[in-house]
Amino acid sequence: MKLLDFSDSHFQVKAPSSRLDDYLGSLLAKLDDICELAVQHKVAGVLFNGDFFHTPQPGTRALGEVCMRLRYLRQLGIDVGGVFGSHDYQGYQTASVKDSAVKYLIELGYFR
Repeated sequence: MKLLDFSDSHFQVKAPSSRLDDYLGSLLAKLDDICELAVQHKVAGVLFNGDFFHTPQPGTRALGEVCMRLRYLRQLGIDVGGVFGSHDYQGYQTASVKDSAVKYLIELGYFR
């Protein structure tokens, strides 16, 4: 079984002050590359190992763009899953996961 693994994507709309480019666009281009590699190498699943988003609530634009790409992988039969990172929930409190964007991805069936 082949798996593709990556971590620390930190999706968010607002760019760090040191970034002058289209920050979200750059992150999404990297996710597009990951999707392309998953298809090209015929992987069974993609694993995200923490800090999928930079904050638990990254904004609807970032969440919507990520959802489109994860839906694409699921439609191709590629499972998507992983673990929560410290940026995926509030204040290092795992109970706050219930209010996070990653929890929303799980509820939609895009993330396990």
